[in-house]
Amino acid sequence: MSSLVRLCAYCVGLLVSTASSVLAGEDPRAIENLRWGDEFGAPIGCDAPIADAVHGPDGEIYLVGSFRACGGVEANYVVRYQPQTGAWSPLGSGDGNGLNDFAVSVLLIDRMLYVAGRFTEANSGESISANRIARFDLDAGQWSALGSGQGNGVNNHVYTMVRAADGAIYIGGEFTEANVGDPLSVNRIARWDTDLELWSQLPGSDVLGGFVLTIQPDRDRLLVATSNNKIHSYGGGDQWPLLGPGGPEGSAHAFAVDGSDIYVGGLFDHIARTDGSRILSPGGARWSSDDGEWYPLGGGLWQFDTLTGRINDLSIDGDRLYVAGTFNYAINVDPVLARGFAVWRISTGQWEPLDGNDQTGPVFPSFAAPTATSVVAENDKVIIGGHFDRIQHGNGITDAVFLVFYDASTDTWTAPASEAAHDARRRHLHRRHLCRRS
Repeated sequence: MSSLVRLCAYCVGLLVSTASSVLAGEDPRAIENLRWGDEFGAPIGCDAPIADAVHGPDGEIYLVGSFRACGGVEANYVVRYQPQTGAWSPLGSGDGNGLNDFAVSVLLIDRMLYVAGRFTEANSGESISANRIARFDLDAGQWSALGSGQGNGVNNHVYTMVRAADGAIYIGGEFTEANVGDPLSVNRIARWDTDLELWSQLPGSDVLGGFVLTIQPDRDRLLVATSNNKIHSYGGGDQWPLLGPGGPEGSAHAFAVDGSDIYVGGLFDHIARTDGSRILSPGGARWSSDDGEWYPLGGGLWQFDTLTGRINDLSIDGDRLYVAGTFNYAINVDPVLARGFAVWRISTGQWEPLDGNDQTGPVFPSFAAPTATSVVAENDKVIIGGHFDRIQHGNGITDAVFLVFYDASTDTWTAPASEAAHDARRRHLHRRHLCRRS
């Protein structure tokens, strides 16, 4: 059997398992067994999916996920990538690096990189205790825990982490204690004061009836989505009113805010409007704070012809709402083929194909719907992570394993590379230059 056939068989088996988990409602960012096989050599990217990314202060990109290596470099669940050189770097000191389990969220604040997820140690190999949240000092090159006294972190998984308008970090997940070791009782959400370096509970949060799936700052309040299919609005004090009335009839997994409009993505078929009527809006919806009403995103997102699509992540850049999820089609009046990654044009209220090509999107050799798990867009530069091994687009196919970059200003797709690949390209260009001179 050829290596290509073995690759396809391997990937099909993995993706069928992954697709089943996604359809069952599991968070695809937390699927830990999907990994690139060593027999296929170093992947063009990372060896497992990316959960989140952030742009660094010097042009670098920081990534977290379930990977253990990127570009052939060992990097435990968190890594630095330099697009200019193709260099991948682990984050650690001494003989340690990264984390001892996967991370799902990353923030950069004043040259401090914060990561959160399922891990209990940082600087794996020369470990320190760091219960599900840790920070890395970019200047000192050191990991540290977030806590006071003899405690740190939280006692169960973190699903989401944001920085709010008050400068504090808010995390949500399954946990019931913060500052483990010297614990403080909390209910699935907690606040870390970056100045005082203290954990605190949020008054009234006992009203939350499920795990916290995602949090979104919206001016002076927080939007909080829970696993019991509720979206709360928290503006301080002890009041947690619902966003609505009405809303998605299912779980919300992502938010994006554009002025007075709040976009919600998740796993649902319909939205309930304020008058009690229901509208088909698979995967996504918009709440208008101006008129206090819910609206569909066109005809929504679909897997094949009968299964509703799921949105895993949202990111707004200018007039574009970038959508990552599990789907094959986005519906206007007619369907737009959208393979796990789509764009909603805010000004027109329409889905549109990327780079003008309705065949564009992630590809995995399987009958399952393509899945993008994360998207981060900034100044026309888009980072997309997911379960794919190549991207089909208007100019052909780009090999890209679990990670790809899209430049909206030029409609170009780029796979991450290893430093060796960049060196080989430089040698190739140098030979071409010498040939021209001769």
